[in-house]
Amino acid sequence: MGVKAESSSKTRLEEALEGVRMMIESKILQSKTNEVGIILFGTEDTDNPLAEDMGDGNYENVTVLAPLERPAVSLTAQLEEDVKPGIVSADLIDGLVVAVDMMHRRTDKKKYIRSIYLITAAANPIDGDGDLEPICERLQAMDTDLYVIGADFVHSTKEEGSVIKEEGSVHKEEGPVVKSEVVDEDGGDALMTKRENEKMLVSIVEATSGRVIPAKDLVARFSVMHGKQVRPTKSK
Repeated sequence: MGVKAESSSKTRLEEALEGVRMMIESKILQSKTNEVGIILFGTEDTDNPLAEDMGDGNYENVTVLAPLERPAVSLTAQLEEDVKPGIVSADLIDGLVVAVDMMHRRTDKKKYIRSIYLITAAANPIDGDGDLEPICERLQAMDTDLYVIGADFVHSTKEEGSVIKEEGSVHKEEGPVVKSEVVDEDGGDALMTKRENEKMLVSIVEATSGRVIPAKDLVARFSVMHGKQVRPTKSK
């Protein structure tokens, strides 16, 4: 994620952090009942409940940075301080499984609007594709929307008549429409891996309620929301 984002002066990580920061700030502003948890995959250390429960090297290099709870403003500063580019590779599916588990432990049999945002460049090989069907079934059972925020994605889903779910709002959901941009690429096996991973992630959101959204679009979305929520008042 330290790689420069296409058509941007920022790295993929910087672009992702900006989107997450704005998302957290919007959650704080929108409702006192909103809760946010943050899970990192690709960390040098391992710190998550599934790794502790299962052992034997399962769910390694996945860290729970913040449990699912009411977010504090200091969480954005913690992100900036703790999240740095690294060289450790981790399976994004492991990160997703830990997120689904966190959601289940915190919200099972409780009334929540549930959403998971998976932010990734999807550039590393995936070993856990055998977990895809159980993941989809678990997301459906928990009525949880999955939004994949993709860095430099070619394959995404086009938003039609729907918006991201938020507390207390009304939505029209018509499901994802796959959008593939035609590009001239020659990046070898690494790029082929990334594109295949993108297709796999699109297939997951097709099986659940969610979308694949380019990272740059997430920043633009929350920039608009901030403009609506924070308005200057005229002094008399």
